[in-house]
Amino acid sequence: MTETAMTAGWYPDPTGHYEHRYWDGATWTDHVATSGVSAVDPPTMGAGPQAAWTASAGAPGAGAPRDRANPIFAFLGLASGVFLMVGSFLPWATLDFPGVPGDSSGGMNHDGPFTLVLGIAIGVVALLVGLAVVPRWGGWIVAGVGGIAAVLSIADAADFESNDYLNVGFGLWLCIVAGVLAAVFGVLAAVLRQPRAHPSAG
Repeated sequence: MTETAMTAGWYPDPTGHYEHRYWDGATWTDHVATSGVSAVDPPTMGAGPQAAWTASAGAPGAGAPRDRANPIFAFLGLASGVFLMVGSFLPWATLDFPGVPGDSSGGMNHDGPFTLVLGIAIGVVALLVGLAVVPRWGGWIVAGVGGIAAVLSIADAADFESNDYLNVGFGLWLCIVAGVLAAVFGVLAAVLRQPRAHPSAG
């Protein structure tokens, strides 16, 4: 790669502080942008054209933009974790016996403490992923924990359904749906990067 091969334009910021930095054909400029928001920040590295090209190409050791997940799906995963926590306290089973007034049993009398902990874990990790404190791979953690919560809740629902006098309560249904959604949104957060705006030349 020759030094003249790098034409003027926006490239990944070699300092790693922003998404893009403008290369004027000879050197890095002060013009930077992240998520379409422009700013001015002098480059802190000494880089000639060849070194600048290597950095912008993402060579090992060069600063690179953070591998951020799509925050929309990360925050949807956070919402799923909150719903899982709420469902852990709601009725999981209702009594269905002829001549006997219906009664309900809350999640804390069953596996609710486990789904509560799983919901907290989903919420914390999804929040960190959405804020870019944790890179995209955190989405796989959200997906895995959500899958565990869904399987655990489905197993409890199947156990209640096998009893002729018990019906699945809406709290358990909420846990099932929340676990499945957390798994789906976690995968999407892990697979899809944050959309990058293409700033105009400044």
